[in-house]
Amino acid sequence: MAQYFPWILPQASSFAGQIDFVFWFITAICAVVGAGVTFFLLLFCIRYRQGTKVNRKLPHHEGMALELIWTIIPLVIMVFMFFLSTIVYFQTIRPPADATEIFVVGKQWMWKIQHPNGRWEMNELHIPVGKPVKLTMISEDVIHDFGLPAFRLNMDVVPGRYTQTWFNPVREGKYHIFCAQFCGMNHAIMGGYVYVQTPDEYEKWMAQGNVQPAMASRGEKLFRDQGCTGCHGKNFGGQHVPGTPKEFPDSQNLTPAAIGAWQEADFFRAIREGKRPDGSALAEFMPWKTYAKMSDVELSALWAYLKTLPPVQPGKK
Repeated sequence: MAQYFPWILPQASSFAGQIDFVFWFITAICAVVGAGVTFFLLLFCIRYRQGTKVNRKLPHHEGMALELIWTIIPLVIMVFMFFLSTIVYFQTIRPPADATEIFVVGKQWMWKIQHPNGRWEMNELHIPVGKPVKLTMISEDVIHDFGLPAFRLNMDVVPGRYTQTWFNPVREGKYHIFCAQFCGMNHAIMGGYVYVQTPDEYEKWMAQGNVQPAMASRGEKLFRDQGCTGCHGKNFGGQHVPGTPKEFPDSQNLTPAAIGAWQEADFFRAIREGKRPDGSALAEFMPWKTYAKMSDVELSALWAYLKTLPPVQPGKK
């Protein structure tokens, strides 16, 4: 469609065409209904204006067929719109298992983006064409919104909570990143670009530039530095708390066994508030107030590390 209407952005993601279809279908329905209402409104305003000699009596009339027509037809159209939108919606919120996870941190007024191997960039995102990408995002200050118009997606990025979105780029090129949520005085300059490259170009780019320890590696260091290994590691060094399991055997702890059933938001709440996903309190002897001071970036790294740990069979010490 973009080739016929130059002002329409290219469809750069795998589901952009489906989103466009839903958008234009709903727009067309609304336009037809709006035009019909406007036509009859103007017709009646002119036909029955004050002073016009017309029959103004209201004869008694029962039209069951007419009642059914203007009830059933709109109902069918609305139900079709609902199911069509729902199908597309679920496709856009369910990332494939092989999607590459990239971490995004929003801050007034910039985007910091880190790749799994530790390669990081500011206000730019390099990705290979044809490879699904999952973005795990959080904000360090206020609510932002990671908007990629050419990919037909945007997602709120909020403090204290992890949000995710995904897309599969299908066209090489350079595309805009916007903050789609007003976030302060310099909101207008909080943007950047997505560079969709060929796999060879992407591999060359990944091998150079700003490289930091990967998120999981940074999380492992935090895990040690914050003293987590004292109770949750294989080698306790005499710091094991009485009455707690010596490794990660059950869901009573922040364990690999439990991590599989948790979401990022659950982990964030556990660290910040000392509560499980169901709202019940975690162990009181955990120094939650100390861990609550960790930054969102540190929590992201710690979460990435915990997900790499092998599961421990329940009951094993």
